[in-house]
Amino acid sequence: THGFYLSLAAVISDTPVAKTYHAHVTVPSVILDSPLSWIRFALQDAPSIWLAEERVSISKYAAKQMKRFYAASSHVIPNGVDTDRFHPMETDYRQKIGVPEDAFLVGSLSALKKYKNQEKTLEIFAKEHAEKEGSHLIIGGDGPRKQHLIEKAHRLGINDRVRLPGFVPDNDLPEFYNSLDLFIYPSKWEGFGLPPQEAKATRCNVDYVR
Repeated sequence: THGFYLSLAAVISDTPVAKTYHAHVTVPSVILDSPLSWIRFALQDAPSIWLAEERVSISKYAAKQMKRFYAASSHVIPNGVDTDRFHPMETDYRQKIGVPEDAFLVGSLSALKKYKNQEKTLEIFAKEHAEKEGSHLIIGGDGPRKQHLIEKAHRLGINDRVRLPGFVPDNDLPEFYNSLDLFIYPSKWEGFGLPPQEAKATRCNVDYVR
């Protein structure tokens, strides 16, 4: 709703509006789960897009979606990574999460929602890494799928080496990425996808999967 009310306030106060557009989830399963909510959310963005004097999309995909949904053009300015924060560094983050320093640590980071597809991360770890001695998996983030992921880890027989610590504070993210040997990003949809870029900035190997 913030886009609607900000636009209304801007019109009343004769204040110029600049809109940054991050795109809407277009995964069919997400839309079908709650079609009315999706439509309402998409419509709420319309006033701020149509009234904006300048429009910025965070990716070419987002710009195409804005054109398709709202018949509006925009400048593309991709999200960036602050390399003063995200860079290779020594860290004791493994000690904080109880993972041995010599372990092969696989990680991922996202909201634990269905379209983020973290079930795939568990499956990949179970298939390709669980047999490696000393391998561990950490999935940072919180959301409605957390209990489901915990149960899936039990079914796959990897629960003793999987950690789901919940939300990772922004200040901890550089250490989180630097503690990893491999970062997996299984999301089915992204307007841009910032975590893999942050991981790359720390020289962590990144694997995009679906």
